[in-house]
Amino acid sequence: MFVYGQLNSNQIHVGIKMAIFSTVHTQAGIRQRSLRKHCRVGRATELVFVLATGVMLTIGGTAQAQDWLGTVNTRFENDGNWDGGVAPAPGGVVTITNNTLNPTQVFVDADVASVTISGTGDLNIRAGVSLTSSTTVQTGGTLTVRGTHIGGISAEAGASMTVVSVGLVNGTLTNAATGSLNAGTINALDNDGGTFTNNGTVTTTTTVDGGTVTNTDTMTGLATVNGGTLSSSGTLTAGANNNAGGTLNITGGTSGAVTNAGILDLSGGTTASVTQSAGSTTVSGNATVTGLTDINGGSLTVNAGQTLTATGGVDIASGATGAINGTVTGDLTTAGDTDVGSGGSISGTMTNSGTGSSNAGTINALDNDGGTFSNTGTVTTTTTVDGGTVTNSNIMTGLATVNGGTLSSSGTLTAGANN
Repeated sequence: MFVYGQLNSNQIHVGIKMAIFSTVHTQAGIRQRSLRKHCRVGRATELVFVLATGVMLTIGGTAQAQDWLGTVNTRFENDGNWDGGVAPAPGGVVTITNNTLNPTQVFVDADVASVTISGTGDLNIRAGVSLTSSTTVQTGGTLTVRGTHIGGISAEAGASMTVVSVGLVNGTLTNAATGSLNAGTINALDNDGGTFTNNGTVTTTTTVDGGTVTNTDTMTGLATVNGGTLSSSGTLTAGANNNAGGTLNITGGTSGAVTNAGILDLSGGTTASVTQSAGSTTVSGNATVTGLTDINGGSLTVNAGQTLTATGGVDIASGATGAINGTVTGDLTTAGDTDVGSGGSISGTMTNSGTGSSNAGTINALDNDGGTFSNTGTVTTTTTVDGGTVTNSNIMTGLATVNGGTLSSSGTLTAGANN
């Protein structure tokens, strides 16, 4: 009977094999046997315990990590470039810490369990070839993907991470480094810190938990911002969820539907719709929302001199606020407190049922259903009062119709009134 075992970092596995022994006795003792000729992964040995009874116990250690030396050339597959004189094989654990002699380049397809790059380590996956690995780039390390990386990549603070235009990362790229760049294609992005620029394509989800992500090209899947900042002048195909603690800046390009509970800034581009539960939306440039701009909580601000083209209209719920200091092109309905500033304007109808709403600028038409409204500016066409109280101290150019509620005027009713 043979008893054999395998040792890894956490446990010893012991098994039993049955065999027929000859009458030759096995000498008891402890032997150490090299696994070099059996294992291309790295240096390993096993201890063989032969007991007086003939039972043999074998304890084998997990292969040690192989470190790049680069003594021959730059080729990853060259045996002479690695300590121990054996290039990594499938299942290998690789460390690249020193590229003083030669950088590390993958010229032919390679498959290992993991690669860790640190110090002055520099790994380049050449165009047209692939590396299958779970790869970590630590402080000082550099990874450049010109070919295909199959598996996840983690770029830690202090690392350098670049995917060039022909590069592909078929896995999730988790970034905390500063200056990381994708000009090719990555499957998914998870940004925890640092800075990341996408000039290429993210084919599935983008998650921003910290740091700053800048998108100038295409993020196909849903972008979720839990913390940090996402700024996009490119395409957010599936739109974005900006949660509390997050900042989303849409500076241009196009975006699908956006939900917001954090800080949303629209300074350009076209967004499918905006639905806000809390936080703030600020229009700091000329921006278009084709669907409904639905402010259920928090605030909406249109800065002076800027235009929100609200094709689907604006709806500000009770408890939310609006400050229109620029231009809203479209209709605005408010059950909250919404004020049009002296330089503000609404090209469509402002429908009010909130308390404390006002106009000191110019609105095309006013429909008051309830609450209170003060006009110290100009209503250029009709005013309709169906409920609540409207006070006019300046100009209502079109006919004022009072069906319910109260209209009090100390200003001008140019076309008169029907009460």
